[in-house]
Amino acid sequence: CSNLGANSTLQGIIARSANGVHENTSLNYQPPAALVELVRRKTAQIQSLRVGVLTSSRNLLTQAASMSDYKRFIVAIGSGEVWRVDRVDGACIE
Repeated sequence: CSNLGANSTLQGIIARSANGVHENTSLNYQPPAALVELVRRKTAQIQSLRVGVLTSSRNLLTQAASMSDYKRFIVAIGSGEVWRVDRVDGACIE
Protein backbone atom coordinates (compact mmCIF):
# COMPACT_ATOMS: atom_id res chain seq x y z
CA CYS A 1 0.00 0.00 0.00
CA SER A 2 2.85 2.40 0.72
CA ASN A 3 4.25 2.04 -2.83
CA LEU A 4 0.86 2.59 -4.48
CA GLY A 5 1.65 6.27 -5.17
CA ALA A 6 4.75 5.26 -7.17
CA ASN A 7 2.83 2.85 -9.41
CA SER A 8 2.97 4.24 -12.99
CA THR A 9 -0.32 2.63 -14.00
CA LEU A 10 -2.13 4.24 -11.09
CA GLN A 11 -0.47 7.58 -11.83
CA GLY A 12 -1.73 7.35 -15.44
CA ILE A 13 -5.27 6.63 -14.26
CA ILE A 14 -5.19 9.59 -11.87
CA ALA A 15 -3.79 11.88 -14.59
CA ARG A 16 -6.54 10.82 -17.03
CA SER A 17 -9.26 11.45 -14.47
CA ALA A 18 -7.82 14.89 -13.70
CA ASN A 19 -6.92 16.02 -17.24
CA GLY A 20 -9.29 13.96 -19.36
CA VAL A 21 -8.49 11.57 -22.17
CA HIS A 22 -5.81 12.62 -24.67
CA GLU A 23 -7.19 14.31 -27.79
CA ASN A 24 -5.68 11.73 -30.15
CA THR A 25 -7.27 8.81 -28.30
CA SER A 26 -9.74 6.81 -30.38
CA LEU A 27 -13.24 8.28 -30.40
CA ASN A 28 -14.57 5.10 -28.76
CA TYR A 29 -12.87 6.10 -25.51
CA GLN A 30 -13.73 9.80 -25.55
CA PRO A 31 -16.45 10.98 -23.17
CA PRO A 32 -19.42 12.83 -24.72
CA ALA A 33 -18.28 16.25 -23.48
CA ALA A 34 -14.85 15.76 -25.06
CA LEU A 35 -16.48 14.69 -28.34
CA VAL A 36 -18.57 17.86 -28.43
CA GLU A 37 -15.52 20.01 -27.72
CA LEU A 38 -13.52 18.16 -30.37
CA VAL A 39 -16.24 18.71 -32.98
CA ARG A 40 -16.45 22.43 -32.09
CA ARG A 41 -12.70 22.87 -32.37
CA LYS A 42 -12.52 21.00 -35.69
CA THR A 43 -15.46 23.02 -37.07
CA ALA A 44 -13.76 26.28 -36.11
CA GLN A 45 -10.53 25.08 -37.72
CA ILE A 46 -12.32 24.12 -40.95
CA GLN A 47 -14.12 27.48 -41.04
CA SER A 48 -10.83 29.30 -40.55
CA LEU A 49 -9.25 27.34 -43.40
CA ARG A 50 -12.22 28.10 -45.66
CA VAL A 51 -11.91 31.82 -44.97
CA GLY A 52 -8.18 31.62 -45.67
CA VAL A 53 -8.79 29.87 -49.00
CA LEU A 54 -11.40 32.44 -50.01
CA THR A 55 -9.05 35.28 -49.14
CA SER A 56 -6.22 33.68 -51.10
CA SER A 57 -8.50 33.13 -54.10
CA ARG A 58 -9.64 36.75 -54.04
CA ASN A 59 -6.04 37.96 -53.83
CA LEU A 60 -5.01 35.76 -56.76
CA LEU A 61 -7.90 37.03 -58.89
CA THR A 62 -6.97 40.64 -58.10
CA GLN A 63 -3.33 40.00 -58.98
CA ALA A 64 -4.31 38.25 -62.22
CA ALA A 65 -6.53 41.18 -63.23
CA SER A 66 -3.80 43.72 -62.50
CA MET A 67 -1.29 41.58 -64.40
CA SER A 68 -3.67 41.46 -67.36
CA ASP A 69 -3.96 45.27 -67.30
CA TYR A 70 -0.19 45.57 -67.13
CA LYS A 71 0.24 43.24 -70.12
CA ARG A 72 -2.26 45.27 -72.16
CA PHE A 73 -0.35 48.42 -71.22
CA ILE A 74 2.97 46.94 -72.33
CA VAL A 75 1.47 45.67 -75.61
CA ALA A 76 -0.03 49.11 -76.30
CA ILE A 77 3.32 50.81 -75.80
CA GLY A 78 5.23 48.15 -77.73
CA SER A 79 2.92 48.26 -80.73
CA GLY A 80 3.94 51.84 -81.52
CA GLU A 81 0.35 52.79 -82.29
CA VAL A 82 -0.02 54.86 -79.15
CA TRP A 83 1.08 58.43 -79.75
CA ARG A 84 0.86 59.81 -76.25
CA VAL A 85 2.36 57.24 -73.91
CA ASP A 86 2.08 59.60 -70.92
CA ARG A 87 -1.73 59.63 -71.22
CA VAL A 88 -1.89 55.85 -71.53
CA ASP A 89 0.40 55.61 -68.53
CA GLY A 90 -1.87 57.91 -66.53
CA ALA A 91 -4.97 55.92 -67.51
CA CYS A 92 -3.36 52.61 -66.51
CA ILE A 93 -2.14 53.91 -63.18
CA GLU A 94 -5.61 55.10 -62.19
